[in-house]
Amino acid sequence: MNFRYARPRWRCLGLALALLASAGSGRAPTEASRRPPRVVPLSAEDAALVLRSLGAPLPQELAAALETTAFAARWSEWRRRHEARIRARLQQGEEDSLIHFLLFGTSFTRHPRVTAKDVEALPREGGRHATEIVSRLLRGRMDDLLAGLAAPGRNERLLFLRQLVRRKGYDPDSAADRPRLRAYMVRTLARLFAEQQALARAAQEAERSRTPAEEFLRRSTLYRARGLSLDTSLWPNLALEEALSALHARGQIAARSLRTVAVLGPGLDFTDKQEGFDFYPLQTLQPFALIDTLRRLDLSDER
Repeated sequence: MNFRYARPRWRCLGLALALLASAGSGRAPTEASRRPPRVVPLSAEDAALVLRSLGAPLPQELAAALETTAFAARWSEWRRRHEARIRARLQQGEEDSLIHFLLFGTSFTRHPRVTAKDVEALPREGGRHATEIVSRLLRGRMDDLLAGLAAPGRNERLLFLRQLVRRKGYDPDSAADRPRLRAYMVRTLARLFAEQQALARAAQEAERSRTPAEEFLRRSTLYRARGLSLDTSLWPNLALEEALSALHARGQIAARSLRTVAVLGPGLDFTDKQEGFDFYPLQTLQPFALIDTLRRLDLSDER
């Protein structure tokens, strides 16, 4: 089976799945395979081979140089720029996780959590007003989070966020630096609320599209600049199951034809934003839910 990602029928899966037709070797891991992976940037030569085989519209700066001697330098610059952009989105996503933990976390405080309904209602108050309301509402939770960052113990979430704020230049152990750290959290909270308002407006504009195809395209790009957060939930798995079921019903994926599935960036159940509690260790459910989907739909070869 030959999968071509440029075809529209695969766009519903996006980058979440890489479906490969060949089976793995099944050999036991060697000592070399247990070593930490070494990151090797894609060379210009390999990149050119991939770009030529795609047969899809390419970024203009790469397309113009693809068959010239300038391609190596152009590719190196393009790769560095986009890698920096992705890493910035990852860092912004970590900051989003910090705010989600502040709003909904339960393992560091006894103060009541802010409910999802509270957060959904806040954008109607306006950016600055909403931030002031939440700042008053979260004063006790923020005090407890600051104390937790200074003495995280074995709390994996606090340990992770402690590393984050230290990378941002704040000292969670310093009482003198605590006002700066508090102000940073408030600014990040305001930024997150402003983004939610902008996304809500963009979604409303997408609903006014002239055709379903245009609406789908506009909705598909809503999160192109948003931070890549650690947080996840089971809802993406429901979307994947529905997409895989539809592809199978159309005959585009045969029964028991999938032998290897790659899940890119499955995320962690870092903070439950509904009614759950974060007393359990950090975990990821998406790969296992996907395995369950593939077996239930009879799409996987269990050998």
